[in-house]
This record gives sequence, C-alpha cells and structure tokens, in this order.
Amino acid sequence: MEQQHALCVGSGDVTTDIFSGEIPDITPDLDNQAESAIAKLMSALSSEAREKAYKDMHGVPDVAMESPELLQKGLGQLQFEIDNIIDKPAYNQALKQDPNYVCDEEFRTLFLRTDEMNPGLAALRIVRHFQLKLDLFGSECLTKTITQDDLDRDDMEALYAGRGRVLPSKDRAGRTLNLFIVGQPSSTQAMLRRSFYNIMSNPQATQGGIVTIIYGVGCQSVPNRAFSWKFPKIAEGLPVRISAVHMCQSKSLYSMAFAFVMMAFDAFTRIRIKTHSGTHDEVMASLRGYGIELERLPLNRDGKISDLEEYRQGLLLQRARERLQHPRRNRIHVPCMFDVLFGKGTPFQNHVGNKRFRLMVTEQQQRYTKSERGEKLQVAQDIVDNVIENSGVFLKPDGESWIAVENDAARAKVSATFRTMRRTNKRLQSSCKNLPSINNRLSLKKSGDNNEGYNMKDAFY
Repeated sequence: MEQQHALCVGSGDVTTDIFSGEIPDITPDLDNQAESAIAKLMSALSSEAREKAYKDMHGVPDVAMESPELLQKGLGQLQFEIDNIIDKPAYNQALKQDPNYVCDEEFRTLFLRTDEMNPGLAALRIVRHFQLKLDLFGSECLTKTITQDDLDRDDMEALYAGRGRVLPSKDRAGRTLNLFIVGQPSSTQAMLRRSFYNIMSNPQATQGGIVTIIYGVGCQSVPNRAFSWKFPKIAEGLPVRISAVHMCQSKSLYSMAFAFVMMAFDAFTRIRIKTHSGTHDEVMASLRGYGIELERLPLNRDGKISDLEEYRQGLLLQRARERLQHPRRNRIHVPCMFDVLFGKGTPFQNHVGNKRFRLMVTEQQQRYTKSERGEKLQVAQDIVDNVIENSGVFLKPDGESWIAVENDAARAKVSATFRTMRRTNKRLQSSCKNLPSINNRLSLKKSGDNNEGYNMKDAFY
C-alpha cells in the first residue's frame, strides 16, 4: 500500500502547480520510451501492488474498508499535513476568501477518500486543487462551486459537444466511466475547464474510482500537444482516483500521441493504461474483457455520438438545478433559455427566454389592464418571481458578458412590456378595420430566418 501511494505522486515530484514545467515534444521514439518507463515501474512493484493494478485494469471489484474512526483520524491529521506544505499561494488565498469553504469537512472528505485515507497525499491534492482552480477560473471563482454560469462560450461549446463527459453508467466493478473522444477543435483552456466542471459537478459519483476511455478510432486530426500533456495531469488536483485508462485507436495511427499522453500521467496511473487498436467493433470487443460493455457507451458503430440531444437536455436540467442550489451569479457569460435579455432587435426578441417571457405577459395582459396602479406593480412582480423561480435571470449586456439586473429594473421591464403589448394590440385592431379583401392581399415574401446574434445552439444553453 505504501508503494502504491508513493506512485500517486509520481517520481518524487511534489510541486503544487501541476501545469508547471515545459511541455515536451512528441518524438518518433516515444513509443519505446513509454513502454520502457512502464516496464520499469512494473518491475519495481511488489506482488501485492501488481495484483492491485491488474484488478483495477480488469474491473475486478476491490472494496476499500473505511470506518468512522479512520475518517475522523484522517481529518484530524489533514490540516497538519497542509500546514507542512510551504508552497501553497492559491490555498492561502482561498483560505483568506472563505475559510468555511476551504475547511468544509465534506469537501475535505472527498480528497481523503480519493487517496484512501492518506492525509499527506490528500493534503497535497487539496493544495493542488486550489492552484488548478485559480489557473483555470481566476480568483473570483476560487471558493465557489463551479457551475455552467461560470463557463464562457468556448467552454459551453466544448461541454455541449458531448465529446468529453462523465457517463451515468458504470463498469462491472461499479466505477464511473469518463469518456473523451479525440479530435474536438476546442481550445486547450476550454477543454480543461470542461474537465474540471465535469468532475466537480458531481464529485461523489467518482469516489469509487473512475475509468477513463480515450476514443480515437478513425481520428485523422493533429493532436493538441498542450491539451494532451495537461489533460492527464488535471486529475492530480481533483478528488478523483483514476483506476484505469483505456486508449482506443485505429491500428497504430495515433500511437505516438497516445504514448505522449501515457508519459503525462503520474506513475500510479501509467501502469493502469491499456491500449486497444483496430476498428470500432474490434475495440469494443476488447473493452468487454475489461468490464466495459458496449451499451454503456454513447457511440454508434461508426464512432459517432448516439445520444447528443438527450445529453444536452440533461445538461440544461443540470444548469437549472445549479441555479436553485447555488447563489446566483451577478455576471454570466452565456445566457440560457430560461433567461430574459434586455435589448432591442431581432436577436434579443428571438431568444427562447424572451419568447417565454412574452407568453407570460400575454397570459396576464387582461389582469394587468383591469388592475389599479398598485395592483399593476404586483402583477409585474409576480412575473419576475415566476421567471426567477423557474431558474431564469433578467440580464443586460455588458461587453462580451451579461449582468443580472436588480429586482426593480426587472419589474420595470415587465411593466414596459405590458404597455408595449397594449399599444401593439391597439394598432393591430385599428389596422384590421382597413384590411382589403382576401383576394387583394399582398403575398408575403419568404425572407428566411434571421440568424443574426443568437443561433440555434443557444436553445441548448
């Protein structure tokens, strides 16, 4: 067990910045280097550690024993171990911002369980976690639970593409499956932020270990060198223990790139990597031998995603839950379909949230018209409350992002919309009196949809 834990850190490297250091080149002899490094690690293992790695790879259940006494002992030692780490600027900054968040017992327990109740390793992982979070999201989000409202447009496009996600299905050992499909043309930062969000949006789901499947069958694109190096390292700052990694490729097409990824993983994970080469069917058949069934993966026989619409709807519902569970953000990068946007013109009017809002106003138009002045304010407030209770936010543009407006401004918009609709209805009623007969009406030209501003993808957000 001690040897296994030593491998978690990897080569004696205890730096708290997991992305520090220069990214190496992908060289022709990298295959041989990776094989040699893994063979050397395997030969240094005890028979017990080698058997544990074999079980992890093949999906053999191995239940770790945990008692309340062991957990309390670990939590008691954890702060001592953190204090002994000298280089921890991001942790110190987070502690100053919100000590309750940093010292939350449930939060710390996630890291202890990840490192099997080893306080020293858990302390290092926690310190790395805050450095990673600072690097990816900045100081404003350092002591917040990251939600979709914290992601920018590039992040959201990477997330909603469905090519990198934690699956709801498990392998035969009950471990969570993490799928990454090679070849997405997103930025390194966007894919790293997506990976962080995927794990931290439901960290309890990965406590029993996670099995990562890197699927590159049929991929012809040039590997993203920066992401290929950083993606394996991100787990060192998250409460997740990688039990196995399965790399799937077409014959040896991606072998050098996959060897590059192997070398980026820490030593504990490196000996738990298996490469599967061949067609999609051949790769799937090989994965079955490691406890992963084809029906658990959202992939067609041609390697395409099979459940994209269902997956996106799930993300949308998740975003709605996040807004109910966590404090509302004052600034949002990408509005969602529940939001009401301030602004004039077709792009704003065509936003799904604005259409829903106008429908609410239409349904209450008669009530508003018959109400006295004080009662009109209440009708407007009821609509504001309805939007907010259904996970919506009233937003006004501010550069490339959006700012949540105060309640009075939201209510004023509702009242203004009532008045606008009343004037519009009066004009329509007046014009209807002067309409020509149906035989003399002008035919409407088909002008096509106006694609300015928001496009169809925004409906998913």
